[in-house]
Amino acid sequence: MLKKNDRFLGLYSNFDPKLIILQIICMQLVFYGGLSVFFMILDFTFGLQMHIGQYFHFTTFETDTTYGLVAALASGLNIPLMIGGLTVIVEKANKVLDFVTTVYFYHYIICVLYNGALVSKFSWLMVNGICMVVNIVVGEYVCIRLEQQEIRLFENLMTSSRSESKGPSKKELRERKKKQEKEQAIEKIELKSMTVSV
Repeated sequence: MLKKNDRFLGLYSNFDPKLIILQIICMQLVFYGGLSVFFMILDFTFGLQMHIGQYFHFTTFETDTTYGLVAALASGLNIPLMIGGLTVIVEKANKVLDFVTTVYFYHYIICVLYNGALVSKFSWLMVNGICMVVNIVVGEYVCIRLEQQEIRLFENLMTSSRSESKGPSKKELRERKKKQEKEQAIEKIELKSMTVSV
């Protein structure tokens, strides 16, 4: 028999820790993969040397350097990619908050380990905080819209069965009438040719 606290553990739902771990890993890969692509493009565009500090150093978003501009642009451009990942990997709007905060939490932990200290720059917190909030809000909105879409497969099945029960469509009736008229015209021509030959 289930206890009162078993509901918290997910025993009433389809709780699958392996799936959740794989989803987290995939979202981290989307996050860092997107950043890598945008860092490569923007570094090449601005003539900068790509380095690992762009990902993890707290001074990455300093506004007085070109590297700071590139890092902020890459983070902003990564938002649509993250939202696409959320719609494909996570799919459920009620899970978006959990997965986005997990991605940014692990990113923060990696940055702390890389720097050897807690965050000391407000610009880093501001840019990552804004990106996280935008990812959450827009990701939930897109996932909700996708969840609310009608399933087209069943709609098509229902309309085809309705059209069969109603009878032939107007187009089919016109085609049948044209075919009958052609057949009648051919019969008349055949009758005339028979009477002429007799």
